[in-house]
Formats: sequence, structure tokens, C-alpha cells
Amino acid sequence: MLLCSVSLYTVLDAAEAAPSNSDVNTLIDRLKFQENLDWNDFLITDHLPEIQRDELNKKIQSQIRNKIRKEYHFEVLDKKVLRDVCAFIICASDERNPIFSEISGLTFCKVKDQWKLTPLMGSFRHTGFNLYQLEAEARQRELEKWVFKQQAVYKSKVQGQQENQLLNKISEFSSESAFQAKEPSALVLYFLSMVRQANFHAIAACLGVDLAESFGDDELQAIYSLVEGLSGGRQVGDWAKLQEQPYIATVLEDDDNEMVSVAMFFPELEPKEQILEFSVKKMGSRWVLELPDNMSLDDEGKFSDADFRGWKLRRENRSRLDEVSSLIISSLKPVSADSSGVLLERLLKALSEGDFATWCSCIKFMDEADKAVRRDELIAAAESWSEIKKKSLMAFKLVSVREAENVAVAKVLAVSKQRPNDYVIDYLVLCKANQQWHMAIEKSFEGDDAEGLRATRDKLIKEIKDEGDVDVAPLLLGECHVLSLANFADCTGVDQSAVKESYLRYDESLMKEDYVNALKVAAAIKGTELQTLAALGADLRGRQDKDSKYEFIVAHKAAQMCAVTIRLTNRRSSDVEYLLYFYCKDGEQVLVLPYLQYRYEQSRGARLFNAKVLEFVEGLKDQGIKDSFMSLINKHNELVNEMRNE
Repeated sequence: MLLCSVSLYTVLDAAEAAPSNSDVNTLIDRLKFQENLDWNDFLITDHLPEIQRDELNKKIQSQIRNKIRKEYHFEVLDKKVLRDVCAFIICASDERNPIFSEISGLTFCKVKDQWKLTPLMGSFRHTGFNLYQLEAEARQRELEKWVFKQQAVYKSKVQGQQENQLLNKISEFSSESAFQAKEPSALVLYFLSMVRQANFHAIAACLGVDLAESFGDDELQAIYSLVEGLSGGRQVGDWAKLQEQPYIATVLEDDDNEMVSVAMFFPELEPKEQILEFSVKKMGSRWVLELPDNMSLDDEGKFSDADFRGWKLRRENRSRLDEVSSLIISSLKPVSADSSGVLLERLLKALSEGDFATWCSCIKFMDEADKAVRRDELIAAAESWSEIKKKSLMAFKLVSVREAENVAVAKVLAVSKQRPNDYVIDYLVLCKANQQWHMAIEKSFEGDDAEGLRATRDKLIKEIKDEGDVDVAPLLLGECHVLSLANFADCTGVDQSAVKESYLRYDESLMKEDYVNALKVAAAIKGTELQTLAALGADLRGRQDKDSKYEFIVAHKAAQMCAVTIRLTNRRSSDVEYLLYFYCKDGEQVLVLPYLQYRYEQSRGARLFNAKVLEFVEGLKDQGIKDSFMSLINKHNELVNEMRNE
């Protein structure tokens, strides 16, 4: 049965008026996420044999699964009411596909002052409604014909609107003079950067989609390839590789004016050395490119499994594959610094941003070397990168530095992406040559002074490891506010709208996986710093779960504290939880306390979860703050009880 506090048809309770557009949107939103059908949601005749009822159940489920998908956005386009029956024309769109639309009809019957949904979209079959009443049946047939006709009318209209909107958005990029002037090599590099950013419209501009008089087969194939390629699925050719994997790319010299070849080095993939070929042509005053075969859907709607090293490469490029590392290193613009601190800032920024090109630019490669040595050097750079990046880390903070005349060793705190209270300690080695600091890899310690440099490096590493345990909490907490119980400022005078605004900033940061900004609106009580980070990590993982939906319900105010009630719905199981976030104040800022969350107690797990909060509250010496905590918990429970009983 559907686990909702309000059944679908009661939403459409209306003694006189037909359902509003808002009612229909609410209904659709509920249908999106239900797993099991509740027969009370539909008007179905009692005279349907069991075997037909089972078949109808399958049809309804298929209808919802295919036409009312979770990822779709719906808009009501039209409506018609004929006394006790009515119909709505709805349009489904998908933000991932700008030219997708599906027009459907929803039909309703009014039964005892309640509007109930018919089991089949756009049809009154199997309802038994006003059976054998000629006028009533005539109204139903009229509405069914109206739905059928309007679906065709709006299909053409919506498609035209979508195409115009798409062309206008593409033109925002292609009409810029800087874009118009891009030569083929610059256009290809721009294309790669836009793929990294998943910028649909900029990519489409590179392909010249906006130059076509109408969307023909070539334009539609390009658009569908972009939609699938940027979808984030597994079977998307080389799209995922170019979006998610770090790499260095450089354009190669070509004799063919209508071909651009790009040498690429992927530190975390095999093969690491690859070449990508683009066909280019001039259309009007600007250059456009075509998608490579393994980034374009084939006739079966699939991407080729062939990688960049495939046999489709031109003979010239097949012979240049072994030179990719040498060509990549030659294209790098060396980055050095006159102090180890400046270079370390650049390296940590490159790690945090996944910028392998800058990482390699900070390395001192040999001045002259053959292609085999160059390959060994770049692979060594890739190994140094992967060693520290393989742990799915997202933040890197400098702990300490030990420096000798020509060598420096940095102790770096690497923080987990999903669990900001988890971390590892890593070490970076720098070397100095010609008064400039560079990052060192094993190949850097070669030559006449190699033995001395290695000895200095090993000595510094031992010294920095002997420093003892690191107080990681201040580094991990960033700009999180740490408050003592004695300085636990109350929320007197805080407006509830300020509490809501603070929650929305916290929620938005977590949705973007931006835990650095989430910490700016969070507070930790001294002694609970790491527990606060663990709670924030759990909140971050919850927001990344596509089946979890967090909804702000209301902000509560007590004498000295504030809180917000949040509804958490699992879209797959339809389970609902109600969370209470507590808020305090530091100066003028209203801050969430991630560690002190309370859950409405509807399970043993919730009671266990709440034990730490209740224990904390019980230990408070300030009776006023203690009373405020309990008042907020009571308000939360009373509200949830009311919502569950509606």
C-alpha cells in the first residue's frame, strides 16, 4: 500500500470545482515515487474479474513507470471540464534532454464530491462510472476525443518551442566574437573543456547544431549523442572518460586542414597514452567539428567500445602513439617558485581541483631525453599523482614543512570526499634547482648530486614523521564555528526566517558536495569536533543519494534555541522520516549543529540515534537552554503527529 499521510484522491476533494493545476501537479509528484499501487487512488469498477484486475494493475504500473518517471518535470497545458468528468493535458520534459517531450492526458470522475483518477491515461475504461447513462457516456467519449486531438496539437507546438529555446541557448555561446574566431585547434580544446563542465549548449555550439535550418538526422544524432554522453551512465563511450578522468592534452601538428589530432595522457587509466581525432569543417564564417566515432551514437543507439588506440586512427597517428609522453612534456609550461610555500600552494590546489596538467608543470623533468625516458618520467609523475589521489580525497591541507638547502618535505593532510572526519597523512618532496623550487619525483634524483639529495630527503622525512601526532581538528573544521558550553550563545531575537535561510544554505552546499561552505554555517561544541564532521559527512552522503528527498517544513522557536523540522522521503520505498536540526548563534550568525540531530521516534533505530542528543541535553547546566531543547523536541513531535494523522 502507498505510505502517504494523504491519499491521492483526497487531494482532489472538491465539492464544486474541478481539480486545479496545482492539485494535478501534486498528484503527479506522488505517483512518481510510489512503489506499490493503492487501489483507492483510482476509480475502478467493482465488476472487474480478478484476472482482468491483475492485468489492469500491470498496465497502470507500466503507465506510471514509463510516462510518469521520477526524473521528468511536468506542466499542465490544458484542461476541460464536462460536469462530472474532466481531463488535463500534461507535458513531461527532461532537463537532461532539451528536445524531449511527451504529451499525455489525465482523466477524472467526480464521485461523492471527490475527483478520482481513472486507471488508464486519457480513458474512462474500467471505471464503471455512470454506466448505461447515455448523456454521461457521451461526455466521456467527448473528453476522450478531446484528449486525443489535443495531444497531437500540443506535441507539434511543444516541439517547436523546445527547438527554438535550444537554438537560442546555443546562440548565447556561438554568437560571441571570441567563439566565432576560434581556429580548429582552439575549438577542439574548448570542446574538451566544455565536456569536462558538461556544458550541453556550448558543446552543441562546437558541433554547429545552431547553423542548421531545421533539425535533421545529423543534428538529432548529435543532440542524442550529447544527451546520452552527458547522462553519467556507464556505457557512454569516451564521454565519461573525458568528464571524470584527469588528463593532459595537446594538439598535434597535422597536414590535413580538416583534421585535428589531440595527444592525451591519462594518469589513472590504461592505456595512458591515447590520441583523439576530430574532423573539422568551415560552415559560413566559423569552424565546427564532428564527434569522433566513439562519442557518437551508432544506428543501434549505442557507443562504440573502441578506445582511442583503435584501428580507426590514421596511420600517421598510430605511429605517433609511442611519442605521446614526449609530446605532452614538450607542451607543458613549467611552473616553479622562488619559495617552497608558493609551490606547495599550487600543488595542493591542483590536487583539490584534479588538475593533473598543473601537477606535471610543477615537476622538473630532464632537459633532454629520448621518448622512452620521457615516457618513464611521465609515468612516474602519474604514479606520484595516483598515490595521493587514489583514496577518493577532495581536500588537501598543509600540516608542516621541513626544508634544507635544496630539498623540502611537506606533510599534507588529505581529507576524504564523503567522510570529512576521515583523513590520511601524505608527504610531498620538493627540490631546488637554479634558485627555483620544483616538485621532485624519483627521476629528479639523478646526476652527480643524486646521492646527497636522496640522503637529505630521507633525513627530512624522518624528522617530519618524528614530529608526533597532528592536531587535525582545526585543519579539518575549516571555518566551522567551535563554541564552548560557556559561550553557547542563545537565539533570543533571531527571526525564524533567518533560521530557514541558514538551513537552506547548508542544504544547498551539501547538494553541491561543497562541505567547505557547509562548514561556514555550522557549529561544533568543544569536545564534539570530529563527531560534528562525521555528522556533516552523513548529511552530505544523504544529499547525494538520488532516492532521498529532503524538504524543509518549518522553523521552530523556543526561549533560547531554534530548530527546523525536515521531512526525509525515500523515493524508492516511500519511507518517511522527520529530522530536527538544532540552531545556535555565534555573534550575528545563525548556525546549524550537525552533531545534535533528533529524529521522530518511529523505530528502535531512531531511539538509539536520539540517545546522544538526549544525553547531551541532560548534561547541560544551563536550565534555560535545557528547557529550550526539550521545548523544540516537543514541538517537533507534536507537528509530526499532526502530519501523520492527517
